[in-house]
This record gives sequence, structure tokens and C-alpha cells, in this order.
Amino acid sequence: MALLTIRDAQIAALTDALESRWLRSEIAALYPARCAAMGADGVARFIEDSCARARRYGFGPDHRLSYVGLEIAFGETFMQEAWAQQALAGDAETAMQRLREAAIFRLAAIAEDEQRQEEADRQTMAPLEDDIAPDSDDDEDASGDSAETGL
Repeated sequence: MALLTIRDAQIAALTDALESRWLRSEIAALYPARCAAMGADGVARFIEDSCARARRYGFGPDHRLSYVGLEIAFGETFMQEAWAQQALAGDAETAMQRLREAAIFRLAAIAEDEQRQEEADRQTMAPLEDDIAPDSDDDEDASGDSAETGL
């Protein structure tokens, strides 16, 4: 009986295919709206490209889901931002942990900025709303009768 020999290249191809399928499933479960907007082919391309970038930054299979999620949250070029570059500095073994922590602080800063902007927008709109609000004196006609009751 002849034994099959599976070459390293074949194992790598099979591993990549299984990883890609698993990542698509996980990303679809975590980000259904984003995936629906990208379509199946778009999701597959995005994951392939994202995994290639993760490999370039030294992230192995154990960290690829985290990396893909970070790209979805911050965009494909987030690693060029200062906060991400600072997180990568240091020990390569803990780079993803530092990157995830930095991402949490970045999201908190973004949320804080958005809250500040919403508050500023509300304060800007408040005087305008006062100008638009009906004057309470307009509810009575010249005879002093209430316009609402017609008395």
C-alpha cells in the first residue's frame, strides 16, 4: 500500500483556505451589516488583503481575526497612524495585545470627541430653536380671547 505524501506547500494552501473560510464566517457574524454592504466577493477580497497586511506586520494566524477586526473598525491604513505605530514598538510577542489596548483608548477618544461635537451642535441649535418657537402672546387675538378656544 502506497503512502500519501503531503508537501509543506500543500499543507500551507489547505491551512490558508481553512483560515480564510473561518475568518469569513467570524467576520460575517461580528459585522453583518458591513459584510452585507461589501458582498461575498468583497468580504473575501478584504480578508485576503487584510491577512496579507497582518502577515507583513508579523501577526500570525492566532492574531489575524483581531487584526481584520481592527481594519474594519479603523480602516485599512490604520497601521500608519501614530497610535498604532507606537503600539507596535517593543516586543513582537505582545504587539497585538498593545495594539488592541491602544485601539480601545483610540475608540474612547473618538467617542469623547463625538460627544463634545454633539453637545456643541446642541448648544448652537438651542438659540435657533428659541427664535423659531411660537411666541406665547400670539395665542390670544386682539380682544384678549384665546385663539385656541375661539371664545
